[in-house]
Amino acid sequence: DLKEDKRPPKISNNVEQFSTFGWRVLLDQSLIQKQANTVKEEAVIQLRRQDIDVIFKAPWYKVEVGHYRTDSKAQAATEHIEAHYPNALKVRSQILVPRED
Repeated sequence: DLKEDKRPPKISNNVEQFSTFGWRVLLDQSLIQKQANTVKEEAVIQLRRQDIDVIFKAPWYKVEVGHYRTDSKAQAATEHIEAHYPNALKVRSQILVPRED
């Protein structure tokens, strides 16, 4: 059962971002978009995060969280997330990171 947490979710600030390769955590994948969207909605509540996306990579709808530049940070996040999603996997992916001047 999902318990609703009254704390506000982590929300990114309005910093200019760019796309690069990094790491994300795969929570689940489905052949049906509606199922993937349900997992995402539950994960937003469960993990109290807004950086959760449903990404279509034929034929799968993948639910991924986080934008990590390093393998070690992604691994630490995966281990934390496994408490809620035992099948969570660290995956190589396109990520969005703040632009550094």
